[in-house]
Amino acid sequence: MARTLLVWTSRPAEIANLLNPAFASLLIRSAAHGYTRDDPSGLPLTLAYLLLPIVLHRKTRESLPRTTKTRVHTWLQANQHILAGFAERASQMVPYTREALLFGAQQSIFVLNASARLDVTTVRLRSVQRAESLEVGECLSRAELLGRLFARAGDSATILAMWGVRP
Repeated sequence: MARTLLVWTSRPAEIANLLNPAFASLLIRSAAHGYTRDDPSGLPLTLAYLLLPIVLHRKTRESLPRTTKTRVHTWLQANQHILAGFAERASQMVPYTREALLFGAQQSIFVLNASARLDVTTVRLRSVQRAESLEVGECLSRAELLGRLFARAGDSATILAMWGVRP
């Protein structure tokens, strides 16, 4: 069961920094941007719930394929250790993902189209200073790659099943 969100002021500093809705919504936008490069219909909303537990978990993020030539299914078969504890981690991240989705929609970072898919808006965002933090830049670029990998992996139900989670 997903944890309830803490009041912002009572969140531990690490949680407040890592899981703040602005940063998390930028990760979702990066993934939506990557997804729409290969499938212009937009990132399925259900797949947004996989992004944070994958990209923010260092071991998972660092082991992601380097290119879109590798298929998610093939990569997961070769890296089954990644799935250990993933469903629980994904469940714990649901409230933070929901918060990021609401923030991102309110700030026009992305939009939900008529097909319940996330599209990147044409609103220009100030560029994120990737040089300030290599890890922030890595998270953003890996989120974009993950979006492209998802676009090539099949439908949402298949991708969720590959990761061992249910909607």
